[in-house]
Amino acid sequence: MKKMIIAMLVLVMLLPNFAYGKGKNIDYSKCLTAGYFNGNYWRYLDRDEKILWLRAWLDSLTFNVNGFVVTTGTAESDDFKTAMFGAANKYVDTFQVIVSDSNKLIARVDKIFEDPDNRHIAIGNILTALNYEKSGGDFEMRLLSLREFSK
Repeated sequence: MKKMIIAMLVLVMLLPNFAYGKGKNIDYSKCLTAGYFNGNYWRYLDRDEKILWLRAWLDSLTFNVNGFVVTTGTAESDDFKTAMFGAANKYVDTFQVIVSDSNKLIARVDKIFEDPDNRHIAIGNILTALNYEKSGGDFEMRLLSLREFSK
Protein backbone atom coordinates (compact mmCIF):
# COMPACT_ATOMS: atom_id res chain seq x y z
CA MET A 1 0.00 0.00 0.00
CA LYS A 2 2.83 2.38 0.88
CA LYS A 3 4.54 1.70 -2.48
CA MET A 4 1.29 2.40 -4.29
CA ILE A 5 0.85 5.75 -2.52
CA ILE A 6 4.45 6.73 -3.34
CA ALA A 7 3.94 5.69 -6.98
CA MET A 8 0.75 7.77 -7.18
CA LEU A 9 2.50 10.79 -5.66
CA VAL A 10 5.33 10.50 -8.18
CA LEU A 11 2.80 10.19 -10.99
CA VAL A 12 0.89 13.26 -9.79
CA MET A 13 4.15 15.23 -9.57
CA LEU A 14 5.18 14.24 -13.11
CA LEU A 15 1.75 14.58 -14.71
CA PRO A 16 1.95 18.33 -15.43
CA ASN A 17 5.16 17.78 -17.39
CA PHE A 18 3.67 14.99 -19.48
CA ALA A 19 0.38 16.80 -19.97
CA TYR A 20 2.16 19.94 -21.10
CA GLY A 21 4.61 18.07 -23.29
CA LYS A 22 8.24 17.10 -23.37
CA GLY A 23 8.78 17.67 -19.63
CA LYS A 24 9.42 21.40 -19.99
CA ASN A 25 10.81 23.19 -16.99
CA ILE A 26 8.91 26.46 -17.17
CA ASP A 27 9.64 29.40 -14.90
CA TYR A 28 6.11 30.78 -14.68
CA SER A 29 7.27 33.77 -12.62
CA LYS A 30 8.63 35.25 -15.88
CA CYS A 31 5.78 34.10 -18.13
CA LEU A 32 3.02 36.45 -17.00
CA THR A 33 2.55 40.19 -17.35
CA ALA A 34 -0.43 41.53 -15.41
CA GLY A 35 -1.84 38.00 -15.37
CA TYR A 36 -1.49 37.43 -19.14
CA PHE A 37 0.94 35.10 -20.91
CA ASN A 38 3.86 37.01 -22.41
CA GLY A 39 6.76 36.48 -24.80
CA ASN A 40 8.73 34.45 -22.27
CA TYR A 41 5.90 31.92 -22.22
CA TRP A 42 5.58 31.99 -26.03
CA ARG A 43 9.23 31.03 -26.35
CA TYR A 44 8.62 27.82 -24.34
CA LEU A 45 5.97 26.61 -26.79
CA ASP A 46 6.67 24.38 -29.77
CA ARG A 47 5.00 25.04 -33.15
CA ASP A 48 1.92 22.86 -32.50
CA GLU A 49 1.39 24.44 -29.09
CA LYS A 50 1.64 27.90 -30.65
CA ILE A 51 -0.99 27.00 -33.24
CA LEU A 52 -3.26 25.66 -30.50
CA TRP A 53 -2.69 28.81 -28.42
CA LEU A 54 -3.55 31.05 -31.39
CA ARG A 55 -6.73 29.12 -32.22
CA ALA A 56 -7.86 29.16 -28.59
CA TRP A 57 -7.12 32.88 -28.34
CA LEU A 58 -9.11 33.59 -31.50
CA ASP A 59 -12.04 31.49 -30.24
CA SER A 60 -11.95 33.34 -26.93
CA LEU A 61 -11.81 36.70 -28.68
CA THR A 62 -14.76 35.81 -30.93
CA PHE A 63 -16.82 34.53 -28.01
CA ASN A 64 -16.09 37.55 -25.82
CA VAL A 65 -16.64 40.18 -28.51
CA ASN A 66 -19.95 38.65 -29.57
CA GLY A 67 -20.98 38.05 -25.95
CA PHE A 68 -20.34 41.70 -25.15
CA VAL A 69 -22.50 42.83 -28.06
CA VAL A 70 -25.38 40.53 -27.08
CA THR A 71 -25.43 41.74 -23.46
CA THR A 72 -24.97 45.45 -24.28
CA GLY A 73 -27.92 47.80 -24.38
CA THR A 74 -31.62 47.12 -24.13
CA ALA A 75 -34.32 45.67 -26.36
CA GLU A 76 -34.78 49.14 -27.86
CA SER A 77 -31.18 49.22 -29.06
CA ASP A 78 -31.41 46.62 -31.86
CA ASP A 79 -29.86 49.04 -34.37
CA PHE A 80 -26.96 49.58 -32.00
CA LYS A 81 -26.49 45.82 -31.56
CA THR A 82 -26.57 45.26 -35.31
CA ALA A 83 -23.93 47.95 -35.80
CA MET A 84 -21.82 46.53 -32.97
CA PHE A 85 -22.05 43.00 -34.39
CA GLY A 86 -20.86 44.32 -37.73
CA ALA A 87 -17.92 46.15 -36.17
CA ALA A 88 -17.06 43.23 -33.88
CA ASN A 89 -17.18 40.69 -36.68
CA LYS A 90 -14.99 42.88 -38.89
CA TYR A 91 -12.48 43.09 -36.03
CA VAL A 92 -12.56 39.33 -35.50
CA ASP A 93 -12.41 38.66 -39.27
CA THR A 94 -9.13 40.59 -39.46
CA PHE A 95 -7.69 38.34 -36.76
CA GLN A 96 -8.95 35.26 -38.59
CA VAL A 97 -7.05 36.36 -41.70
CA ILE A 98 -3.91 36.84 -39.62
CA VAL A 99 -4.29 33.50 -37.82
CA SER A 100 -5.23 31.61 -41.00
CA ASP A 101 -1.58 31.72 -42.11
CA SER A 102 -0.27 30.25 -38.87
CA ASN A 103 3.28 29.66 -40.09
CA LYS A 104 3.72 33.27 -41.16
CA LEU A 105 2.16 34.60 -37.95
CA ILE A 106 4.23 32.31 -35.71
CA ALA A 107 7.41 33.35 -37.51
CA ARG A 108 6.51 37.03 -37.05
CA VAL A 109 5.67 36.65 -33.35
CA ASP A 110 8.82 34.55 -32.81
CA LYS A 111 10.88 37.35 -34.38
CA ILE A 112 9.22 39.98 -32.17
CA PHE A 113 9.92 37.95 -29.03
CA GLU A 114 13.57 37.34 -29.99
CA ASP A 115 14.19 40.85 -28.69
CA PRO A 116 14.48 40.68 -24.88
CA ASP A 117 12.85 44.13 -24.65
CA ASN A 118 9.63 42.65 -26.04
CA ARG A 119 9.40 39.47 -23.96
CA HIS A 120 7.42 41.07 -21.12
CA ILE A 121 4.63 42.12 -23.51
CA ALA A 122 1.47 40.00 -23.36
CA ILE A 123 1.01 37.77 -26.41
CA GLY A 124 -2.52 39.10 -26.93
CA ASN A 125 -1.20 42.67 -27.05
CA ILE A 126 1.29 41.71 -29.77
CA LEU A 127 -1.52 40.09 -31.77
CA THR A 128 -3.66 43.20 -31.32
CA ALA A 129 -0.76 45.35 -32.55
CA LEU A 130 -0.38 43.10 -35.61
CA ASN A 131 -4.10 43.50 -36.27
CA TYR A 132 -3.66 47.26 -35.94
CA GLU A 133 -0.87 47.09 -38.53
CA LYS A 134 -3.06 45.02 -40.88
CA SER A 135 -5.63 47.83 -40.66
CA GLY A 136 -3.00 50.40 -41.71
CA GLY A 137 -1.60 51.39 -38.30
CA ASP A 138 2.03 51.90 -37.36
CA PHE A 139 3.18 48.64 -35.74
CA GLU A 140 6.56 49.96 -34.57
CA MET A 141 4.94 52.89 -32.77
CA ARG A 142 2.44 50.53 -31.13
CA LEU A 143 5.28 48.19 -30.13
CA LEU A 144 7.19 51.03 -28.46
CA SER A 145 4.04 51.96 -26.57
CA LEU A 146 3.51 48.35 -25.47
CA ARG A 147 7.09 48.12 -24.20
CA GLU A 148 6.48 51.07 -21.89
CA PHE A 149 2.94 50.09 -20.91
CA SER A 150 3.91 46.49 -20.05
CA LYS A 151 6.79 47.31 -17.70
